[in-house]
Amino acid sequence: MPLFEYRCPNCGQTSLLDPVGSCTNTFNNGTVCGYQFPLQSGCANSKVTKKMEKHTTLQTGVVDSDYSWVDDTGQYPVYQLDVAKYGSVHLDTERNYLFLWRAPKGPTSIAKLIYAQDCHVLDVSGVVMPLNSKLQNTHIHFNNYENHFVEIAPESEDIVIQEPSPTHPDEYWVLSGAKPIFSWNHVTQHSGVPPVSGDHP
Repeated sequence: MPLFEYRCPNCGQTSLLDPVGSCTNTFNNGTVCGYQFPLQSGCANSKVTKKMEKHTTLQTGVVDSDYSWVDDTGQYPVYQLDVAKYGSVHLDTERNYLFLWRAPKGPTSIAKLIYAQDCHVLDVSGVVMPLNSKLQNTHIHFNNYENHFVEIAPESEDIVIQEPSPTHPDEYWVLSGAKPIFSWNHVTQHSGVPPVSGDHP
């Protein structure tokens, strides 16, 4: 499963966290941090709760942007954990962000998507987890695979996603087997391959 090298919101230190694990950093008093993904621990913050409510509720009236939802509220955290554990890393070249992608039931529909332009409703089979949020704000939405999605790394236990850091400010890095294979600058929206022998954490 992918590993997330992000700043832990609990201890404030960089943590290498898997979706079902916990932060192993220690405080000055020797206790272990223990932070878990919000929905893994069953305690979401207000932003994640708001996203979950949005994507589990059929909105009525005029919609001003596309949105997706799953009918079963209990399935949202299940799909979030599933994509975090088994997702492949992609770049959305149209909306300009890295994300994890997973179609947990293959082509079978798991949710619906409504388009604001014409109110057209579409069955969708995939889960999108944007990687440009702080760790505690990680959330999902639903979609089908689109032609502007570009796979960066397949689902693998060797993949590490690093958020921007002093070593590579403004850049998200993707590592495979500790080797940097992709960088995405979310400010300039340029991609590339980090130097193999660079100063990466």
